[in-house]
Amino acid sequence: MKILDEIRAYNGKLNYRELVELVTRINNRVNAQVNQGTGRIPMMYFNREKAFLNSLPTDTIRKPYQITTNTVKVNHSSMFYYKGCLMTSYFF
Repeated sequence: MKILDEIRAYNGKLNYRELVELVTRINNRVNAQVNQGTGRIPMMYFNREKAFLNSLPTDTIRKPYQITTNTVKVNHSSMFYYKGCLMTSYFF
């Protein structure tokens, strides 16, 4: 929450590039500080544990878990067609 409060303090006065730079600076600072919950510095432990990380599974394993989106047009009655059926958009 402290990080979000720090970002909100700029009150929308940053463009996208400046926002990315701010978040990167905050992220680097926070990851170099002692974590209140664990009492450890996150970056030190990440560097130790990085060697034990495995690569992601193949695409054939990941594909069933990916979320797909369908773009549909809503008519003036708030209805749309999905898989050949007329549906109401009130529930979405």
